[in-house]
Amino acid sequence: MGSHAMESGRLIRVTRDRGDHPSVAYIVALQEAAEAIELIRKTVADAGDEIEDLGQVSDALLLTLDLQHGEIKVLERPPVAREDTSNPPRPASVSLSLVDSALRKVGDRRRTFLRMFRDNL
Repeated sequence: MGSHAMESGRLIRVTRDRGDHPSVAYIVALQEAAEAIELIRKTVADAGDEIEDLGQVSDALLLTLDLQHGEIKVLERPPVAREDTSNPPRPASVSLSLVDSALRKVGDRRRTFLRMFRDNL
């Protein structure tokens, strides 16, 4: 992206085909929803997973998370013990508290984003 203005990104939710895994939300540094969904489909989703665009995230959030064009970060809930450790590595993660802190910089949109995130997972 260089030194020019950063574009907005997308909040994408992946719901596993199997009911034993919770939904996972990703912040994707792509402005177009279809492109972000396709990137998630190619890099982190499994066959049969439902992938949804939950809306736009600000360029301020992407900058705070140090995301460059085309990069992905997963929003994680508190860690849960995993039985299967054979899964391939996932994108770098960021905690909801870090996102909350970052969003304080963009004011009232923070509450809207957090409400949307909590309501959709």
